[in-house]
Amino acid sequence: MFSSFLLLTLCFTSQPLLAQDTVQARVCTRDASGNIPLQGTTIVAQIADQQPVAGTTSSDGCVYIQIEPPTSTSTEDELPTRGFQVAAPYPNPVQQAVSIPFSADLSQQVTLSLYDITGREVLSAFDAQVTAGYHRFNVDMGGLVPGLYVYRIQSAGGVVSGKVVKAIGSTGGGVHATLDAGYEIVPEFPEVRASASQPQDMIVTFDAVRQGYLSARTTQDISNGTEITLQMEQLLPGVPSAPLLLSPANGAVGILEAGVSVAWLGDDLADYYAVQVSQSSEFTSVDFQQENLSGTTASITGLDPATTYFWRVRSTGADGTSEWSLAYRFTTVDNGVPLPGIPAPESPANGTNNVVLPTAQLVWSTASNALNYNVQVATSSDFTGLILDAAALPATTTTTPDLAGGTTYFWRVQANGEGGTGDWSNAYSFSTEQVGSIPDTPVLSAPMDGAVDQVTSNLLLSWQNAAGASTYNMQLSTVSDFSLIAQESGGISTNAAAVFELAGNQTYFWRIQASGPGGLSEWSIPYSFTTAGETSSLTPPTLLAPSDGATGISPSSSGFSWDAVAGASNYTLQVTTVSDFSVIVHEKGEVAGTSEVVTGLVANTEHFWRVRANDAGGSSDWSAVFSFTTGEGGSSNEMIALDLMSPSDSYYGLHGGLVDNGTPTVTATNGKIVIVAISMSNGFQEYNRFIELYENHPDMADQIELVNCAVGGSAIERWIETNNDLWSKCKDKVTNKHSLDQVKVIWAKNADQFTEHGLTLPDPNADYYDLVNNIGSLMQRIHAEFPSVQAVFNSSRIWGGYVSDNKQAARGEPISYEGGFATNTVIEQFQQGQISNAPPWIGWGPYIWANGTTPNASGIFWDLSDFQDGGVNQHPSANGAKKVADALHEFFMQFDWYRR
Repeated sequence: MFSSFLLLTLCFTSQPLLAQDTVQARVCTRDASGNIPLQGTTIVAQIADQQPVAGTTSSDGCVYIQIEPPTSTSTEDELPTRGFQVAAPYPNPVQQAVSIPFSADLSQQVTLSLYDITGREVLSAFDAQVTAGYHRFNVDMGGLVPGLYVYRIQSAGGVVSGKVVKAIGSTGGGVHATLDAGYEIVPEFPEVRASASQPQDMIVTFDAVRQGYLSARTTQDISNGTEITLQMEQLLPGVPSAPLLLSPANGAVGILEAGVSVAWLGDDLADYYAVQVSQSSEFTSVDFQQENLSGTTASITGLDPATTYFWRVRSTGADGTSEWSLAYRFTTVDNGVPLPGIPAPESPANGTNNVVLPTAQLVWSTASNALNYNVQVATSSDFTGLILDAAALPATTTTTPDLAGGTTYFWRVQANGEGGTGDWSNAYSFSTEQVGSIPDTPVLSAPMDGAVDQVTSNLLLSWQNAAGASTYNMQLSTVSDFSLIAQESGGISTNAAAVFELAGNQTYFWRIQASGPGGLSEWSIPYSFTTAGETSSLTPPTLLAPSDGATGISPSSSGFSWDAVAGASNYTLQVTTVSDFSVIVHEKGEVAGTSEVVTGLVANTEHFWRVRANDAGGSSDWSAVFSFTTGEGGSSNEMIALDLMSPSDSYYGLHGGLVDNGTPTVTATNGKIVIVAISMSNGFQEYNRFIELYENHPDMADQIELVNCAVGGSAIERWIETNNDLWSKCKDKVTNKHSLDQVKVIWAKNADQFTEHGLTLPDPNADYYDLVNNIGSLMQRIHAEFPSVQAVFNSSRIWGGYVSDNKQAARGEPISYEGGFATNTVIEQFQQGQISNAPPWIGWGPYIWANGTTPNASGIFWDLSDFQDGGVNQHPSANGAKKVADALHEFFMQFDWYRR
């Protein structure tokens, strides 16, 4: 939907033109409510099918757009000897590769270009010499981010432009084009195409696009110096994006008119959807409409046979409704027409070996009564491992996604026609060429392991050549587990590399990895060396805890501390199970403070630990060695609610129980205590329910004020960014009724957005580790934005075991569960003084996770009725949001500043 707010004024400017006959317009955008300039708005200008031009507004909300005169689009001037037509691209939206069919009457040069919405060329011009007949450009868009792109095809007969939407999907590979020449296709061509160059009126469509605002559009007949101002309506943070349609595929035919099933890709912010079906592409009349759909599918009834329909969907969230999606077209079955025949796979022939990577071109025969085709490619003969499931292809050929080497694939085809969908063809198989084997693991040569007095600059590292290697990667670290990288380089073509600017009297660890056509080798066994230099004047640290000979130390989470050393910039900690430290079980370099929390030690085992101080000149001697013995500790690794676990229980080495940080001091300013929520969509819905139920509640003190700053789609990564307006908008909400110094309490419901790989403990790249860092950064950001905050109460997410939506924002298990351990760790880091510039108190808020219908210690449990859409995603239903709201109120009631 486009905003209806438009002010059009005409003025003339002395701004220079960039080219002869070029017309310049000044386009400005302003906020419709505040009439303030909108910097950073993308303006796209387009005349008919010409390549659009674009610009971005500056601080005054305006940008100058240079527009070239158009060419005629009338058919009467078309040159029959240079006839050229382009059909609609398919699929559209596209995840990986899009095809653009075209026809030429005579041999000619054809050029394809691709641009993003700002007018930046993202695919260099692809030139092809074609003969008369039907052809197709194939564009692999896998290397592009999701968004709107414009293609431009230039031929002897004129220029044709169109739009392609890159949907969320594969982002591998680059951007490149190929040409399929001379295949049999009868695409649907538009009636009008550009022909000979001929001046025309400057009727231009201007689109204004800016995040957080409704798109605005106007079409005007302009002249040089025209100024246009577009007033844009601001969206609320809970407005979802328009859905992406999935099935039936655009252009599908032979669809049974009784109960047509449609499906789309929804938005995490959407609460429900609406579907429209019409025989008009402009939806001037509607044949079917359904509102308030909680899922992402619908059954369309009451349609006629042998009829072409268009369908579209829009989504509604907490703060408003999206624009309509792009419209897809399908045609219902004609009962008087027989089913199409069965196409026959042709190439690759059945059993073909050594198909050249990275893709394969599939070709099949034309089937009787067929209008288009469906194709499947899989890694199994029963087609359970699909890598391609394409529908409504107008041609008898297509290209596979990138294939793996040394793998057997199976493919089949079926035809769609006016009479419906035919049977699948027999499955054909082919095998790809075998890629090279993985290189051998390199063996290090010099310096020898344990070498001392090495130079601090231009030190040469060398290793033996590894079989199968083309290049090598090198890593240099000051810790043996390479958790801190001092220097790193890749693509080394020889078996030696120099390292520079090393610290004196410092021990380094280094390793090498081989790279070849078959992939990457394992890292080599690390070697260590120590650089020369004067002995540091730093004295060794004095160890404090665990004390020497201590017993019963928790193996899941142990705190280590030592006295500060004058002049030290940081410290190195080592923990081992052997007294000579020949086997290190934990090592941490560059510890900024005088304490460190160590997790995952071995239960019922004697350990040894030591610390040394570091400065710019080197390191002190190691401290005296202390020993301690760990206790029993649980190690079930089962998902048990944290508040049901004891500190001696553990989950993959992390101790259970909720870390207790005592009671914070919270005082009012000018008679008010403002409690602000910082979170994403779940927190937004839950805190809204809390405000609805408990604002001005008889149990709540008059000094309490509630402000919901949670924003849909804005998980913790966005709150710690420096280049968004979340904090300024939050402050605006506060100052609408209160002063910023009255913000005393934050409820932070913490979750990461980007966990698309779903890595969980004990994986060393599990989301737990990122979340620990992000929560710590959020605490620092809260203190910077709201210095008056006296306490931050943290909660992790609710149960995610019902989630079936494969989206980053949908949190399955055990990611949601492990978020509670991340909160525990951050509170411990705060207690140990490891989070600087933070609010004066950080601790737990209500613990709201429970293992499905098994209650946690506070009695909370989660069943399907507590979630929207039957648990497809993790958004709570009204009942689920009330559980969190009740838990917040009950939790805060323990404090005298909250209750009456």
